[in-house]
Amino acid sequence: MTTLAYYPGCSLKRFARGCEIAGLAAASRLGIDLVELERWNCCGTVFSMSSGERMHHLGSLRNLVRVQEAGYQEVVTMCAMCQNTLRQVNNAARGDGESLAIMNRFMDEEPAYRGEVEVLHYLTLLDRLGPAAIAPRVERPLTGLRVAPYYGCTLVRPQGAGIDDPEDPSLMERLLEVLGAEVVRDPMRVECCGAYMGVSKPEAVRVRARAIHGSARAGAAEALATMCPLCAHNLDAVGPGPDEPGLVVFYFTQLVALALGAPPEQCLAATQRVDPRPLLRAKGLLAEPGR
Repeated sequence: MTTLAYYPGCSLKRFARGCEIAGLAAASRLGIDLVELERWNCCGTVFSMSSGERMHHLGSLRNLVRVQEAGYQEVVTMCAMCQNTLRQVNNAARGDGESLAIMNRFMDEEPAYRGEVEVLHYLTLLDRLGPAAIAPRVERPLTGLRVAPYYGCTLVRPQGAGIDDPEDPSLMERLLEVLGAEVVRDPMRVECCGAYMGVSKPEAVRVRARAIHGSARAGAAEALATMCPLCAHNLDAVGPGPDEPGLVVFYFTQLVALALGAPPEQCLAATQRVDPRPLLRAKGLLAEPGR
């Protein structure tokens, strides 16, 4: 069993709790023990690009100190926003000795951060394991399930914080192929879904989300696979129009757990407006009720 530090972040402990349950179940089936950090705090979610606003980076830096205190060199997160923010703060700390010194002084009694921690998104971890480690553990291949990966913004941008090519990512496509799904390469997979504007410009968000659904449907996709909890919530909640068939919106950890044979209460614990069960039953990936 490989043991790694795990940073959950806020969303996966609240409205996206089911996504975390699936991710932890999948990790266990791959021989990985994700140990949740003690005393973790919110990452701050939005990285401040102003060098004069180092105070905004302290929340993330404290989490990196928690990893350092626990004796780990890497920390895994399942949330694209958390990964992006933690990596940008880590890059800023490593790239500017003066900034790191100032931030360490701001943290009062915290141990000084040394800049030695690596931040990994869960998808990167799975890619590092590779097909040789994952394929033999697939108990329930996702055969016949047509899935369009949706990366969104924060997983692939900006350069230095993104985990894949910002214009033509392929990490999720490779993983889905290992899991046995049929991959639909959607041209809108790196477009913004508008989730950040959900309060200020709800109509603009609906337009964006429905365009993403429409593009995936045009490619004959039956489901979307997301890697950001805000994207997942947004696309599931407002994506399909009132008279349109809704695509199932999966968090990628759900599909991994499902393919690795996790029970439904683990891989389908997330709250989804479009119920995935009818689609999964139609594909023979879920038993009929009562069986």
